Amino acid sequence: MTTVAERDQPGTTPHLSAATRRGDRHPYLVVCVVLVAAVVQMVDVSIINVAVPALQSDLKASTSSTQLVVAGYQLAFACVLIVSGRLGDLMGSRRIFLLGMVLFTAASAACGAATSPGALVAFRVVQGLASGLMYPQAYSVVQLRIPEEKRRQAFGMVAASLGLATILGPLVGGLFISWDVAGLGWRAIFYVNVPIGLAAVAGALLLLDNHRPPRTRRMDISSAPLVVTGMFLLLFPLVRGRELGWPGWLLWMAAAGCALLAAFVLRQRGAERSGKLPLLELGLFRDRGFTVGLLVIVVFFAGLPVYALVFTLYLQIGYGASALTAGVATLPFALGTVVASALSEKVSDRLGRYALGVPSLVMAIGMGALAWQVDRAGAELHVWSYAPMLLVIGFGLGLFAPVAVDRVLAGIHGRDAGSASGALATSQQVGGAFGVALIGMAFFTFVGDNALPAADAALRQARPALTAQGLPGRAVDQLSEGFRTCFHDRLTAADSRTLPASCRASQQQKAQDSAVSGGHTGQGKETGDTGGTGHAGTAGKVRAELTGHVAPRALSDAYGRGLHRTLLIEVGVYLVAALLALLLPRPRRTE
Repeated sequence: MTTVAERDQPGTTPHLSAATRRGDRHPYLVVCVVLVAAVVQMVDVSIINVAVPALQSDLKASTSSTQLVVAGYQLAFACVLIVSGRLGDLMGSRRIFLLGMVLFTAASAACGAATSPGALVAFRVVQGLASGLMYPQAYSVVQLRIPEEKRRQAFGMVAASLGLATILGPLVGGLFISWDVAGLGWRAIFYVNVPIGLAAVAGALLLLDNHRPPRTRRMDISSAPLVVTGMFLLLFPLVRGRELGWPGWLLWMAAAGCALLAAFVLRQRGAERSGKLPLLELGLFRDRGFTVGLLVIVVFFAGLPVYALVFTLYLQIGYGASALTAGVATLPFALGTVVASALSEKVSDRLGRYALGVPSLVMAIGMGALAWQVDRAGAELHVWSYAPMLLVIGFGLGLFAPVAVDRVLAGIHGRDAGSASGALATSQQVGGAFGVALIGMAFFTFVGDNALPAADAALRQARPALTAQGLPGRAVDQLSEGFRTCFHDRLTAADSRTLPASCRASQQQKAQDSAVSGGHTGQGKETGDTGGTGHAGTAGKVRAELTGHVAPRALSDAYGRGLHRTLLIEVGVYLVAALLALLLPRPRRTE
């Protein structure tokens, strides 16, 4: 079969021989160097989440600013992947990798030194841009610098490292903040990138060359603003929609993004007709393995990031677990990913054309089993009860990721490796963004829908303890109804950090009760006036019972019900991925 690269570059070999390159002498050291790009990017997506309360306090940052600290990185990263992949073809993957790593390291240091919310947002955007420059180069370097017989093992190392990176963010962040490393607080999560980045730069200088396939056409770099702006307009509503309440202008923004991306595709066709080299080689999509493979990746990764998000929220908000505990709870997932990645080459050889469908089914089974365990979980958290299910889910990811990358890039050689890698990385990010937006919205909807049933169930269970405080039944009912309303409003609010009016009134009354109770202890208990000072201390005890026992039980119930239903959606997502994988052609055999 003739590839795009072979058609457009007569006289060149379809494989860039690694035998004459420095990386061939140390192929796995090469992989370790480029893995830094993938790992630090994945870690920095989530590591900031555990630091939000600390930086809000330190920098006096608003809720909107902290949301931009998280979203700015993700948006900048995703928007430049197609352009940066092609820049690797134009200027050499080593050069773009080094540029991205140097910029990322400097931006990390600047984030750690930031003294205002605006500065931190700006530096996070630069961090995201730098990550977007690096990430496609990792795939390109493996595809072009690693001998074919070792390539699947290399992609397996990439997949295993990404599996570890998914838990390293909250785990490392939780450790750094809880230990207050060097007295730096939240700033340590950024400063840790500096020595890692410098080591990666040194390794790239020593081990990577800057080979560039020969050019016969001028690149259509003027189309870059179209794809970058289009991606931003499409992804911004997905990343920020829920926090902003999905106003109408966000939908118009997404529509404009789709229009710009359509114009970009037309522009790429025009570039091909005029003899220019397009940013995105549309001829790649004539390869069924490439096109269907990208579609499978989009669907697969639509379920993965949101699963990690909602399960972490379930542990941390539903059960009040610390970021460190939540990170430790997901260790079986990482273990399953690492073990399966090591076995993926042999397993995929046995599975043949089903090498992507079977891992997707494994993911569906794992999500279904996790839904069953969440449904039967009690009010107390037992993190290791989820270990077998997380192990299965990690195993599915470890079997899928290295094989998927290898299958998608199998027919791509020469000067189009960067373009294909950029499209591959973009498909992962777009799938993840859609999953977080749509499935994440479903999760919060489910939690909100179950707020009142969960509160009612917890109140029924706690009724004897509430009435035992000595407050008249009517007063207990009033306090319970106030708790019920506040609980519902908190769980249905677009921003969980904003206190609804119903909760503010309850907190003010609680403060008044404390003040009155302190001045009138033991007085007037025989009066029947529920609003007087005689029952203030008793009302305070009831409120303490509601806050200390009823609320945690209701939270775990509401989040458990929401997660259960969300995981059933995840089962459906992975069944769709398994069906799509059946459309893939049989894998090419290496002669």
